[in-house]
Amino acid sequence: MATFFVFSDESGSYKEIRGDKFVKKTPFYVRASLIMDSNDWLQLKDEFYKLKESYQIPIGIEIKWSDMWILKKHQEKGEPLKSKNLLSLEDIPVDHLLKFVIESLSLLSKCRFCKIF
Repeated sequence: MATFFVFSDESGSYKEIRGDKFVKKTPFYVRASLIMDSNDWLQLKDEFYKLKESYQIPIGIEIKWSDMWILKKHQEKGEPLKSKNLLSLEDIPVDHLLKFVIESLSLLSKCRFCKIF
């Protein structure tokens, strides 16, 4: 019997009734889910940790897409970082982090069973 994991996340803000002001401030809402065989997860987890190490990203740090925008503004305009999580990433160039994200997502191509919704 196979075991599967489901990961789900969203980006943006959802509101059932959206006025012009809300749409201008938050023009999108996306929810995505990934279903993955547990054996694939075990293999990819190890490869993901190696990738994080190669990019000098601490294992316990999660990079969110919104974090990249905050880091970009910090690096380009000197805006302060309010999150302790981001302090460990403040000296890593955003384009370096973007390459990490792309390589991380490409790991999914190694799955025997991965479905993205």
